[in-house]
Amino acid sequence: MDLTPALVVQTLQKKIDKSPRFKSIIPGLGGHHHTLVGYFLRQPRALNTFKDTFKDTFKERTQIHIETVRIQTLDGDTLVGVMHVAQEGPRGVLHAFHGLAGSSDSTYMPRIAEVALGLGLTVVLWNHRGCGPGRKLAKHPYHSGRSDDLGRAVAWGRKQFPHLKQILLGYSLSANATVLLSAGVIPSHDSGPLTKRGLQEVAWAELPDLSIAVNPPIDLEKSALRLSHGPARVYGQRFIVDLLQSLHDRAGTPHADQALRQLDKSFATLRFSVFDFDAAYTGIAGGFRDHRDYYHRASCGRYLTQSQIPLVVLTSEDDPITCGLSDLETPLDRRTHRNSLALDIQSEGGHMGYIDLNSIRAAWDAERRRWMEERIAMYLMSYLNLMTPSSERMLS
Repeated sequence: MDLTPALVVQTLQKKIDKSPRFKSIIPGLGGHHHTLVGYFLRQPRALNTFKDTFKDTFKERTQIHIETVRIQTLDGDTLVGVMHVAQEGPRGVLHAFHGLAGSSDSTYMPRIAEVALGLGLTVVLWNHRGCGPGRKLAKHPYHSGRSDDLGRAVAWGRKQFPHLKQILLGYSLSANATVLLSAGVIPSHDSGPLTKRGLQEVAWAELPDLSIAVNPPIDLEKSALRLSHGPARVYGQRFIVDLLQSLHDRAGTPHADQALRQLDKSFATLRFSVFDFDAAYTGIAGGFRDHRDYYHRASCGRYLTQSQIPLVVLTSEDDPITCGLSDLETPLDRRTHRNSLALDIQSEGGHMGYIDLNSIRAAWDAERRRWMEERIAMYLMSYLNLMTPSSERMLS
C-alpha cells in the first residue's frame, strides 16, 4: 500500500468522525473547570518517578530500556530527553514535547508514554531548553516558535532509528511549534516554508512522518493577553513563577540581566504577566525584533493548511487559553486541507483537560486511561494499522 499523506489524513479523519465525541462529566461544566480539574486530578502513575511506576506496570509484558539522551542545537544549547525503548521490536518512535512551564515530568507526559509504549512505540519525552533535567543547560529561551528544536529531535530520531517512522506529539506551546515544523516553518529565520533539504541546511532539522498537535494556540498574542488579563490570568500567574526562574537560570547571558531588572520590579508589585515576560525577554532573546514580531511570525494559525506531512489537531472550543480555532482570521474550508490536516474539534474539554467519567475513574483504576490519552492512542493505532498487514492489525 502506498502510504501517501492524503491516505493517512483521510484515514485518520474518518476514524475521528466515526468515534464518539467527548462528553463532559457534567454537561456545560466549562473550559476553566475542565482545565483546572485536569491539572489537579489525582495522577496515580505520576505520584512516583515514571521509571519506577513504569517498571511496575509493564514488568510482566515487556522489557524496557530507559536512558537520558542529549542533543545539541544549532546555537549551542542542549536538549535533554528521557528515552524509553521497548526491546521487543519497536514499531516507531514517538517524540513528545511539553507545554509552557512543563517538562518530561509533567503528568501528561508519562501518561502518554505509558500508552505509546503499550502500542509498541519507543518514546522520547523531550525537555525544552532549560527545562526539567535540562535546567541551566541553555543560554537561549524556548518558546512557541521553536520548531527548529522539534525538528532537531526528529533528525536525531531518524539517525538513531533509521528504519522506524518518526511521530511528533506537541502539547499547547509545543503544539504550536509542531504545526510550524509540519509546514516547514522556522519563524526565527523568517524564511517562509522550507523544503526538507532547506530544513536540514538551516537548522539540522527534519520533518516527522506524522504530527499530532494538542490544543495549539492559534494566535499567540491573543493567547498571551488571555493569560495576562481576565479569568485565564490564573494560569498565567502559575506560569510566570517558572518563567522567572528560567530567567534567573540564564543570568549573565544577553538580554537576561536587563529583563530580570525590569521583571523583578514589576513582579514585586504583582503586575507581572506572561505578556510582560514576552515583551521584556522572549521576543528579542528568541531572535525576533520584539514580542509582537514574535507573536506574528510564530503563530501557527495561517500554517494549519500548509502541512507537508499528515497533521492531526485536537482542540476544544471552550479552551480558555487558545479558544479552539476561533482565533483564525478565516474559517477553515475542509476542501482545502483534507489531504494534509485531520481536525478533531470538541465543543468542551478546556485546555488539555477533557474530564469525562472515565477520566475520573482513571485516577483510582490502573486499568483505565483519561480521555485525552485514549484519543491520542486512537490516532496512533490508526496510523500504525496502515503500516501493518491486515492479518496482523491491532483492534481499533
